[in-house]
Amino acid sequence: MRWSERWLTLKRVAPFWALSLLAVHFLWSCWTALDLTLTGGVRTAASDQILRMDVRLQTFLLVLGLMVLIFRRFYWPQAVVAYVVAWYLPETFFTGPVHDFFEWLGVYPDFLRESSKSSVNKNFAKVSVLFFVGLGLLLRCVRRPRSMERIYFALIFWSVLITSSLFHWVTKKGIEDARAAGVPALMLASHAPSSLYKTICFELKFQCLELDFGAKQDYSELGDVKAAFITGLQSDALVRDARILSGSSFAIHSNDRKSVYSAVVSKRHDGSIRVVFDNELYRGSLYLWQYLYAVLALAAHSLWVIGGGWLLYWHKRRMLAKSRAAALRCPEE
Repeated sequence: MRWSERWLTLKRVAPFWALSLLAVHFLWSCWTALDLTLTGGVRTAASDQILRMDVRLQTFLLVLGLMVLIFRRFYWPQAVVAYVVAWYLPETFFTGPVHDFFEWLGVYPDFLRESSKSSVNKNFAKVSVLFFVGLGLLLRCVRRPRSMERIYFALIFWSVLITSSLFHWVTKKGIEDARAAGVPALMLASHAPSSLYKTICFELKFQCLELDFGAKQDYSELGDVKAAFITGLQSDALVRDARILSGSSFAIHSNDRKSVYSAVVSKRHDGSIRVVFDNELYRGSLYLWQYLYAVLALAAHSLWVIGGGWLLYWHKRRMLAKSRAAALRCPEE
């Protein structure tokens, strides 16, 4: 009898301690990432670490959602398995094989592409999986057999998706505004007289180039993205034959810090083409907005996932206690 009582007590406290340990480990890892900024001020490294934690949290939610979608009920061992999968699953799993599989199937809509021939951002692979799992949970809440777990996870799923979309839109708008604010200075440098051109570029810390279509030049030292951009300008017949040319371009590559730039292209009266790159100011604003997005997204998603999970656990415990109390009140037959 004594061992049976101990076993019942262990079964009652195991979910609480298991979920508590997962939450403590995750929050401690988040604090370690934030500590990079609080102590060393390394905003770039901190934003990468925080984004990595948010990606793991989304993977954890995705695996749990799949389990609830398949098995209908939620038990605490599922949370442990999902957490281990989210922690050790390679970061390139969705941006690699899953993205390539979706490209092969052709499931990406055309509006996700900048042009008809361009590739889709690889991050949309995970977003697509999250969307369809959330849609499946939502349909399961409408049609039978539904369960309390599916209703809770559907709410958590769509809360995460909506807040992610909102923060992403705000971040993109902030980056675009920061880039637009720097374009006039780039235009000033690109249209400056030859006697002031290099001086302005040096004072404003711009990277300025003058292209010559007749000569072959090596731009590999600028990085693959910038070199491809310049090579595309040189090979474009419209650029070569245009009388007047003025425009701007930009690139965001978080995996290659040297490839982050905002650029202005202009054509001189003598036929030469100037390309002015803003590396520092644009890169700084980009990293700032990336850091703000990482902090806001991780805080909101942690609230939805951990808070929603604890609310589900409390609700199930309350229903279990009510059923036990009702069973005790029933007269024995």
